Amino acid sequence: MKRFFILTVLLFTAAGFAAEKTYVSQSARQIPLIAEVDVLVIGGTTGGVAAAAEAARAGSEVYLVGPKPYLGEDICSHFRYWLDKDYEISDSLVKEMFKSPEFIPWNYSYKFSIEPDRLHRDSDPPGMLNDGMWASAASHSVQFNDDVVITADLGSVKAVPAVHLYSFQKPGDYALGSVEISISNDGKNWSSIDKIINDPQRGDNYFDDALMMARKVDRKARFVKFDIKKHKNARRVLIGEIILESDKLKDVNDYRLAPRPNQVKMALENELLESGVKFLYRSFVTDMLIDGSGKAAGAVITNRSGRQAIKAKCVIDATMNASLCRAAEAEFTEFKPGKVDFTRYVVGNEPVQNSSLSMQKMPMPVPGREEIYNALKYTAGFELEDDSFAGLSEIDHKFRDMTWRKAQLDCSENPFFVSVNNVVCRRSFRGKWPGAENLDINTLLVKNIDSLYVLSGYADIPRREAAMMFDPCEYVALGRRVGKAAAGMSASAGFGEDVKVHTVNAGGHIKGEVKEFLGGTRAFAQDFETIESPQSSLPVIGRYDVVVAGGGTAGAPAGISAARAGAKTLVVEYLNGLGGVSTVGLIGRYHYGNITGFCTEIDQGVIELGGEYAQQGPMWNCQVKQEWFRKAVREAGGDVWFDSMGCGAFVEGDTVKGLIVATPYGRGVVLCDVVVDGTGNGEVAIAAGARMLHASQVSAAMQGTGYSPNHLGAMYNNTDYLVVDESDIVDVTRATIVARKKYSGEYDLSSIINTRERQVVLGEHYLTPLEMLTGKTFNDTICYARSNVDTHGFLIAPVYYVTHPDVKRRGIMARLPYRSLVPKGLEGVLVSGIGVSAHRDVIPILRMQPDVQNQGYVAGLAAAMASKSGKGVRRIDVKQLQRELIRKGNIPEYMYDETDEFEITEKQIARAIDEIIDDPTLIPFIMAAPERSLPMLRRAYAEETNRDKKIHMARVLGVMGDDTGIDTLVSEIKKITEWDKGYIWRESSHEPLGTRVSPLDGLIISAGYSGSKKAVPAILEKLSILKSVDGFSHHRSVAIALERLGGTESAIMLAQHLNKPEMSGYHLTSLEKAIDDETVRYIGRYVGNAFREIILARALYKCGDYESVGENILREYKKDIRGHFARHANELLKD
Repeated sequence: MKRFFILTVLLFTAAGFAAEKTYVSQSARQIPLIAEVDVLVIGGTTGGVAAAAEAARAGSEVYLVGPKPYLGEDICSHFRYWLDKDYEISDSLVKEMFKSPEFIPWNYSYKFSIEPDRLHRDSDPPGMLNDGMWASAASHSVQFNDDVVITADLGSVKAVPAVHLYSFQKPGDYALGSVEISISNDGKNWSSIDKIINDPQRGDNYFDDALMMARKVDRKARFVKFDIKKHKNARRVLIGEIILESDKLKDVNDYRLAPRPNQVKMALENELLESGVKFLYRSFVTDMLIDGSGKAAGAVITNRSGRQAIKAKCVIDATMNASLCRAAEAEFTEFKPGKVDFTRYVVGNEPVQNSSLSMQKMPMPVPGREEIYNALKYTAGFELEDDSFAGLSEIDHKFRDMTWRKAQLDCSENPFFVSVNNVVCRRSFRGKWPGAENLDINTLLVKNIDSLYVLSGYADIPRREAAMMFDPCEYVALGRRVGKAAAGMSASAGFGEDVKVHTVNAGGHIKGEVKEFLGGTRAFAQDFETIESPQSSLPVIGRYDVVVAGGGTAGAPAGISAARAGAKTLVVEYLNGLGGVSTVGLIGRYHYGNITGFCTEIDQGVIELGGEYAQQGPMWNCQVKQEWFRKAVREAGGDVWFDSMGCGAFVEGDTVKGLIVATPYGRGVVLCDVVVDGTGNGEVAIAAGARMLHASQVSAAMQGTGYSPNHLGAMYNNTDYLVVDESDIVDVTRATIVARKKYSGEYDLSSIINTRERQVVLGEHYLTPLEMLTGKTFNDTICYARSNVDTHGFLIAPVYYVTHPDVKRRGIMARLPYRSLVPKGLEGVLVSGIGVSAHRDVIPILRMQPDVQNQGYVAGLAAAMASKSGKGVRRIDVKQLQRELIRKGNIPEYMYDETDEFEITEKQIARAIDEIIDDPTLIPFIMAAPERSLPMLRRAYAEETNRDKKIHMARVLGVMGDDTGIDTLVSEIKKITEWDKGYIWRESSHEPLGTRVSPLDGLIISAGYSGSKKAVPAILEKLSILKSVDGFSHHRSVAIALERLGGTESAIMLAQHLNKPEMSGYHLTSLEKAIDDETVRYIGRYVGNAFREIILARALYKCGDYESVGENILREYKKDIRGHFARHANELLKD
C-alpha cells in the first residue's frame, strides 16, 4: 500500500498539477448495488471476455464492465488487427474475430431510365445506390414512381461473381414486383442472367431493413442492367442499394486478411451474449469493494447514470491499465522513468518520413467498402516520466502530431505500449514465455488481496513476455484459464461480510463537497440495496481556469475559445476524438443552421487543413475535422484528455469549484474557476444541484435517435431508428448491441450515439416555443439559431396543433439568451449544447450543428471572462461578450441594443386573427398574449361568416383552453364520417417534419383542449372506427383529447381499443427480446407502435382506467429496457 501511495504523489508532481499532495474531502455515502455475482470482470479486453464467458459456461453468474462503447480494447482501440501466419487458430472465438470477409464490392457509376422523385432523390452525381447504406427507407433510398431500368457501368470488363439488390417494402405503398438482371460488355448486346419475382404479403414490411435479392453471375461484364418493375399494388419503388461483387479477394490469403473492426467487436459481444454474461459499456471502475477480512468483494463503477457497486466472490482486473488494482492500492513494482516504445497504426496514408519513427507496412490490407487499403504501423520511443494518465495523454498527442496526415481513413484510438512496471502477484515468473496454457496462474493473482486477478500486461512476468501475452490467441487462451479458475474459486466461497468501498482518507485541504449521481443505473428505479462508502479523500489531479466536460460539437469550440481568451483550459472527453456528432458521429454535413461567425472559421480551417481531402460537395471529412478541433485547442494552449469522463462536481455551497473526472488511472478532481458542461446532457450541472427537466417527465414525446454505421472514408451517415435515454446506461448498452447487430456487415459502428434530444438544465431563462415563434428579444442574446422544424418525432406545444410555423419553408430563427446557459441557483458552471434551458420543442431549432458550434464558442469565451474577472458567470460583462460575438460574426450588430422589453401589440393580434388562414405563422402572436387576444378572438369568431376561417378560429380558441367554438368543432367532427389521411410515426419525422396534424386530428385535439364535455361523444364515435393500420397521428389526437376530457365511457372505449389486435404488446422488457432478429429487423414497428401504445395507455390511465388495462400496460413499460419509455411509465405511475 505504501508503494502505491508514493506513485500517486509522483502522478501529481510530475504531471505538473501540484507541488505537493492535495486532496478534497468526500463525505460518507451509500453506493447503489446493482448486482451480486460470482465473478466480476472489469475491462472489456479479449482476455476479459474469454474469462467471463468461460466462467459463465462453468456455471458462475458473471458480470463484465467495459470502459469503451465496444469490447476488445486491446485489439480495437490500438488497431492491432493482424495475426502471425505461423500458427493455426484453434479457438472458436479467435476464428470468429479474424475470419475473412465474404467479398468486396466493385465501385461503379450508374444511370437510370427515369428521374427519381424529389421526395427521395439521388445525389448529384448519382451515388446513393452504391454508398453502402440501406438501413432506412427514410434516409437511404431512391424513389421511382414507375418502372425503371438502372444500368451500372464498371468502366471496363471485370469479373462479377454475384449481384445484390436491396429494396424497401410496404405493400400497397412501395414495393418491387420483379427485377430482371442482364449483363453486357458493350452496352448494346445483353445476356439475361435471371428474373426475380417478388410477391409481398400484407405486413411484410421492410422499412428499417431492406429486402435483399441476390443472384450468382460468375461472368465477366462491363455493364449490369436491372430492369425493375413496380408491383401492381404499389405507388412507387424505393431502391436502397445495388452491390456488384468483385473478385478482389481471390489472390489474398483469406484467413489472414485484416478483419473489420465491427467483426471483432461483434464476435466478442456474441461470446458474452451466448454464454449468458451480463455486461455494461462505457463504464470506468473507480473503487474496489472489500469485505471485513480485506478480500476483494467487487467494484464500484461510474458512467452517465452515476456510480454503482457490484458485489462478487471473485474479481478479475482485465483493464489495459490495471485500473482496479490501482483503485485497490495493490502493490506495484518500482516505476522507472525512461524511454518506452509506443506503436500506432494508420490506414490510408502515405508513409510519414520522420527520423524519430520506424514504419512497417502491414502484410495484409484492411478491407474497405470498395477497395483494399494499406495500413502502416509506426513505432516511436517516448520518455515516460511517470506512471500517470496526464503523462500518457501527452504522449498520445505527440504521436498523433507526428503521424496524422490528411489522407488518413482510420487510425489507432490509443497508442499501444507495454507497461514499465507490474502488479506484485503471489508468484513472479522470470523466464521465457511458456505459452498461455503453461503460465503459472499465480503470476496473475494479486498479492495480499485475495480473490483478485490481474489479467493484462501488468501481470507479474517480464515485460517482453507481457507483450507476447497480448497476442490474441494467447490472450484468449489465458483468459479462458483465468475464467475457469475464477469460477472454481467462487464456487467454494460465499459473499464476504461487512462489504464496503475501499477508500483512502488523507484529509481534505480544500473546502467543498463531492456531488454525483447515486440513483443506480436507472434514476427512476430506486429499489436497490446500497454499499457503504466511508468518508474519504479524493486526489486533486489538475488545476485549471476553465474545464470543459465533453469535447463534442459544443465542447470542442468551448475549449478553443476559452484557451484563446487566455484561460488555462482542459477539455475532458470520453471518446478519442473531438467534435461529437459532427465528427465521431459521422454527421458530416449541415442540415440547417446559421452558418456564421466561429462556424465559418471551423469550415475554412477544415478546408485549409485537409486540402483536396477536406470535402466532398457539402460533406466534410470527419477525420480532418476531428484533427482541426484537436490542433486548435492545443495550439491555443489548451489540454485535451481523451478516455476520461466527467462524473460529478466539486461544489462549495452553490458554487462549482471543480470537475470530478474518471480516467483509466483512477478518479480525482480537477479544480477550476468555471466548468463548461458540454456533455449535452447537463450531467455536471445536474450533479452539482441544478434542476433538470427530462422529456419523459411531461410527455411520451422524444426525438428519434441515430446510431451510425461507419465505413472507411465515411463522411455522412445519418440515421434515425432508435429512442435512447443517454442518462440510462442500461438503455445505452442495449442501443449499442442493437446497432451493432443491425449493421453487422459494416466496417465499424460509430462510437457515439446521435441523440437529438436529452434532458435539459433549467436555467435563469427557459426559452419557450411562443417566445421563439414571436421573435422575442433579449438584452443578452448570444446565439441566433436557424432551422426548419426538424423534430424527428412529434411536438407537444399546443401552438403546433394549429399551425406549421415554417410553412413558407424559410427556416425559423431563434434568439438564445446567455441566461439559458446559466443554471438556476448555481455559480461556476455554464451549460452548452442540447442541454441548454429551452423547451423540448425549441431544441430542434437550436440543435443544428452551426448553432451548437457557435453556442459552444460563447460558453468557452464567457467562462474565460468569468475566470479572469473572478466575479463568476452571472456577473460577467455581457455587453462586452456581445461586442466580441459581433466582431466574430456570431450575432448581428443590432442585437447589441435589443432589450427584454417585448410587447405584442393589439395591432399584431388583430392582423394575426384576420390572417388566421392566409398566414398561420402569425398564430403564435395570438397565443402568446391570451389576456388581450382571447376577447378579440371570441368577438371575431362570433362575427365571422367565412366557414373555413370560423373553424380555424374555433381550433385556436380550443387549444387556448377556451370552449367558445366547441359547437363548431363538434359539428365538424361529426360531419367527417371516415378518418382522413393521418401521419405515421416514421413519416412524421421527415415530411412534414412532425408538426402537421390532419384536419380531423386538429379538430379533435382542439376540442379536447377546450375542456368541454360536449366533445366526448363525437370523439368516441371516431375512436370506434379507428383501426391499428390507421395513422399514428389519429391515435395520438384521440388520446390527447380524451386525456383532458376524461370520463368512464372514455376509459372503457380506450381499453377496448387497446385490446384490439396489433394495438399492444410492444414493450421490450428484456435484452434478449430487444436484440432478437425480429425486433432488430422490424425496429421501427417496436418504436412507433410503442409510442402509440404508451400514449393511449397514458390517456386511459388519466381517464381513471378500466379493468386495469392502462395500468398493466404502463407497468410493463416501467420495466422496458428502453429508458425513455420506462421513465415515462414510471412518472405516470408515481402520480
